Amino acid sequence: MRTDREAKSRAKREWKFVHFLAACTAVEVALLLIVQTLVAFMGSPIQAPVAIRVVILVVAFFLMWFWVRSSADFVRNRPEQHAAAWGWGLYLGAFLGALAYFVWIWRPRNQGDAT
Repeated sequence: MRTDREAKSRAKREWKFVHFLAACTAVEVALLLIVQTLVAFMGSPIQAPVAIRVVILVVAFFLMWFWVRSSADFVRNRPEQHAAAWGWGLYLGAFLGALAYFVWIWRPRNQGDAT
C-alpha cells in the first residue's frame, strides 16, 4: 500500500514538473519571438540588465531540458498515430515541436497521473 501511494505521489510530482517545464518553454519561445520582432523593426537591441539575462539563461536551460525530455518520451513511448511525423516535428520543429508534442500526445496520455 505504501509503494502505491509513493508511486502516485511521484507521478503527480513528475506531472507538475513537466507542466512547469512546458510553461517555461512557452514563455521563453514567446520572449524570443518578441525579441526577434523588435530586432526586425527597430534594429539592434539595447543591452538588457544582468538580472534579465540570468533569467533568460535559466529558462533557456529549462527549455533544453523540456526538449530532451520530450524527445526521450517520444523514443520510449511512440505515438500510435503519425509516429514518423511527430518524430520529424520534434527534431525539426525543436521547441515548438516539443510544445505541440506535449499538448497533443504527452498530456492526454498522462492525464491519469495527475489524480
